[in-house]
Amino acid sequence: MTKTTQEQSSEVEAINTLDGSNEYTVTFPHGQRPVSNVGAVITVEWGYESHSIQLSPRDWSKVKGGDGLGIEGAGYFYEGEFFQDYWDFDGGLDGRLEVSYGDDGGCGFDGHLSDAAVEEI
Repeated sequence: MTKTTQEQSSEVEAINTLDGSNEYTVTFPHGQRPVSNVGAVITVEWGYESHSIQLSPRDWSKVKGGDGLGIEGAGYFYEGEFFQDYWDFDGGLDGRLEVSYGDDGGCGFDGHLSDAAVEEI
């Protein structure tokens, strides 16, 4: 037996199995995903330094879902000079990650998110 209801624009389908237990599937409208309570710290290295950014649960959910995300980091100091860092995610967990810095768009890291250290928090 299948029962479909609408709840907050999501389609919830309850399926009664032969052994009497219930299974549920949830379908979200295109472009809408649930946001978990889990964020992440992403760390990459260039030169002799590590650089990290902490992503909120909403931003981490976007990245994992394959949505593009461009975000400004906290910046860092190098040899007494401040550099702003910019993080661009595209294509999900196996997708591209580019970290640029400074006003002239220097590239610190250009690779895949899977090449970075990822710690879910």
